Amino acid sequence: MHWPKLCTLGCLIGSWRGLIVPLAKTLTLRS
Repeated sequence: MHWPKLCTLGCLIGSWRGLIVPLAKTLTLRS
């Protein structure tokens, strides 16, 4: 209950990883 920022930070990192992983895959597939 004391760490709402930590939860949002984890959610942000999770969403960023979910976006960067496919992006990196498509980039590596292109080149």
